[in-house]
Amino acid sequence: MIKMNDPILNGPDYHRCGRDFNYARCSVNPSDWSTNAPQNGPCCSASSFCGSTSAHCDSGIDFREIVSSDAWEVQRGSYISGLIQTKEINNLDEAQKKCVSNRKCGGITLSGNKYELRAGKEFQNSPGDEISWLKKGS
Repeated sequence: MIKMNDPILNGPDYHRCGRDFNYARCSVNPSDWSTNAPQNGPCCSASSFCGSTSAHCDSGIDFREIVSSDAWEVQRGSYISGLIQTKEINNLDEAQKKCVSNRKCGGITLSGNKYELRAGKEFQNSPGDEISWLKKGS
């Protein structure tokens, strides 16, 4: 297992990530993404830049799937009970925004390739390969 290091949030290697940058990860806290220009993001692209575009997240590593943040706790192999959103949500950004604005939402479960808003307040063990994000302070 490779130990990832803290994000690079300033200096000449700002918003760089991966093996060539001492295994730095990207920040999962949105408040860090706009500290300098160009804007940062939670995903490390194949060319070792942090960002939030589809070029970063679709073909790179989305650290929100493996690192908890100030607002979200993430856990693989789990689900959150109480489905409350049946409309299809295809990306984590949209799901987190909808969850934050819905007072009934306790978290999000990625089931297959669909993000679902959930009412539960705790992780449940999943027999499948689901990933869930529990909204902190809910």
